Amino acid sequence: MPSQPDRTQALLEARQLAHQHGLFIVEKRDPHGPFYLLYRPMPTTNVLIGRRSNPQALHTLVRKAAATH
Repeated sequence: MPSQPDRTQALLEARQLAHQHGLFIVEKRDPHGPFYLLYRPMPTTNVLIGRRSNPQALHTLVRKAAATH
């Protein structure tokens, strides 16, 4: 398991990259721990792009979504 600073850094980078490409991240919690939702705002509604349970996987998802934006 990655150390806490690595997880925090990956989350910060994912949030910055998402913001730069017009996306946003929502953090939710359930009994199993936090999970992250990546959205793209559209004129009528927000479109869910994906859900990830750890910051590193979220960072990868944001990079993929930003490349197609």
